[in-house]
This record gives sequence, C-alpha cells and structure tokens, in this order.
Amino acid sequence: MKICFMGTPTFASAALQSILQAGYDVDCVYTRLPKPAGRGQKVITSSVYDLATEYGIEIQTPKSLRKSTEEQEKFLSYNFDLVIVASYGLILPSQVINAPKYGCLNIHGSLLPRWRGASPIQMAIASGDTTTGITIMQMDYGLDTGDMLLKREVAITQDTTFLSLYNELTLLGAELIVEALNLLQQGKLVRQKQDDSLATLAPILTKEDGLLNFNTTAQEINQKVRGFNPFPTTYFYYKDEVIKVLETEVVADAHGYTCGEIINKNNKELLIACKNSAIKINKLQRPSKKPLLTEEVLRGFNFENGYIII
Repeated sequence: MKICFMGTPTFASAALQSILQAGYDVDCVYTRLPKPAGRGQKVITSSVYDLATEYGIEIQTPKSLRKSTEEQEKFLSYNFDLVIVASYGLILPSQVINAPKYGCLNIHGSLLPRWRGASPIQMAIASGDTTTGITIMQMDYGLDTGDMLLKREVAITQDTTFLSLYNELTLLGAELIVEALNLLQQGKLVRQKQDDSLATLAPILTKEDGLLNFNTTAQEINQKVRGFNPFPTTYFYYKDEVIKVLETEVVADAHGYTCGEIINKNNKELLIACKNSAIKINKLQRPSKKPLLTEEVLRGFNFENGYIII
C-alpha cells in the first residue's frame, strides 16, 4: 500500500512515528513550508519535516494544494493508495481527497460531530466539556464532516489544561491511527455517518477571543484560561495595561461585589468578582515582563482594590 502522510506539528509527528514503528512504509510526507522565526529569523522546520528527514522519506512542502494546479498534478502523479492527515494546515481540494484508492484518513482531536474545525482541544476545555477524544474519519470536502471510522474517549477534569490534553490526545491519535490501518488492511473498517444536528464549530481562534468577560461565572473564566493558554492566551485590561492571565482557581462566592471588581486586600492575593463567584489569579504576565506567580508580582505592583474591570 502506497501511503502519503500530511501533517506539521508534534500532534502529527507522533502519529507518523507510530505508523513507521508499526512497520508501515510511508512513501512521501507533505508538511508546511519551513519559515524563518525569532529575532535571528532562523529557518524553522516542522516536527514532521524533521522526522521524515531522519527516516529518509521524501518531503514535499507546497505553499498551497488548493490554488496550484501544478501541485495537484504532482500529487496525482504519485498514485497514492492512502493519505493520512493530521494537523496539516493546508486545505485539500477534492482532486486530492478523491484520488487515493482508500481516500484520506484524518486524525481529529475531538469526538465528532462535536467540535468540527480548527480549535477542538481549546473549545472542549473552554466550554466545560467533561469528555473529548480522538476520531479517525474519512475525509470529504466538508469541514470535518466525513464518516467516522474509529473513536476513543478521554476525560476532561478540573485540572486539565490545553497542554496536558494536547499531549494525551497526541498519544491517543498515534495509537488509534495504527489500529485504523490494521483494520483497513483486514477490510474491517466500518463507516458511521455523523449526525449533523449535533455538530458544533471550533473556529480559528484570534487574540480577541482571549479577552475575559467577568460578567460570566468564575468556573467559565477558569475553563477559558485552561483551554486558551498558551494560545491565544487569556487577558484583561487593567488601566493602561494588558494583563495576561495564565493560571486561575475558583474561590468562594463574591456576594456584594460588582462583576469585574478587583478584590485585593492587603496586596496579598488578586481576586476578581464574577457572576455569583470570584476567580483567583495565581499566575499572570504584565506587558514586557516574564510570567510570574501573582504573589511575586504583588511584591512590587499594586492592583487597586475596588477597581472595576470593564
């Protein structure tokens, strides 16, 4: 079976590693174009690029597959039997999706049809879901609308953060794609249609999505902080500063306080009143400063008690 793998970050490279270690040959890897980053503008290659280089696998890095007829023709010339996709980052046109004998299998970081789209891990945590997981799906031209092939569930707890869940789902996706390949070889993969009426969208997140609204509950604030860090990060405006919020916990109710009101008695703790509750800020970052525990920040900086964040 002639296999192509398409992916870019660690979520994808773990799957590629698992596929190779399971004894499957991968003929070609498609990954995002290396790009300069940081002050020195050093060219950074993706995790998938590095792994493919290590294994001596051919690498393709097109800028686009959807807009380039030339790149589409090059892809078609390989006559792949199967394409495996994991966080690739480029839109695949129908010519690519429909070309392989067994189509394109996608490793998606949610229990479809919940959280179709670009940010399933962030949205599952931020929305207060108690479970999520991995879905191996047969790609079609819709946004994560293809038939489901395999699903595996994991729990989301009050301690779950984006990074902890990302790591857990990375390992699970790597395991499940090999199981799917084994079943495909045996002719035992079973397709299941998605119920579109249960679908929710996990959009492309922007910096603006991280702005905290203290007119919601402390639990909702806490979920958003855990789900949106390190990207797009969560923050609020304090006077003329943007304060990034990195870690929080829900504390006792804030009866008698206005939503958004800072509760900072004796400059020991930073609490902010929310809807029927309060949130304690345990770790934050001021502009041009490094991330610090709030107790360290308060040794040299004062958040005005009673100030209302709007």
